[in-house]
Order: sequence, then structure tokens, then C-alpha cells
Amino acid sequence: MPREYAGKTDRELVIEWLKEDLAFYKKNVGKFTEFNTLITEELIDTVMIRIRKLEEKERNVNYRRLSKLYI
Repeated sequence: MPREYAGKTDRELVIEWLKEDLAFYKKNVGKFTEFNTLITEELIDTVMIRIRKLEEKERNVNYRRLSKLYI
């Protein structure tokens, strides 16, 4: 496993991947992805919402892990 993946959850890796895609999408509105998907503002908004939801889930999971340590 590459060093940059060590110690990260699958969700954290997906969040990083989506953020990289999001940066690409923002620079290429009106063009097509490698899967022939038109990059629109709606796509950008959808990806941003998905990132926020995943980040919230990750925070909640980490909070529960930490709270169990102190019980």
C-alpha cells in the first residue's frame, strides 16, 4: 500500500479522490470527463454535496471512536 494511503479510512480516500475530481471539474465546465460526462454546475454541486455528506459521516465515526476511548 502506498505511503499516502497508510492510516486513512476508505471514506477519507474517497473524499480526497472526489476533491481532486471537483478541482478538475471546476476548471473544465462545459467539457467532458474521461467517461464522456458533460461537466456542468449541477455535477459540481452534486459532488460538493456528496463530499460534505461523507465528511460528516467520517466526523461522526471518529467522534464515536474517541468517545468509546473515554468510557
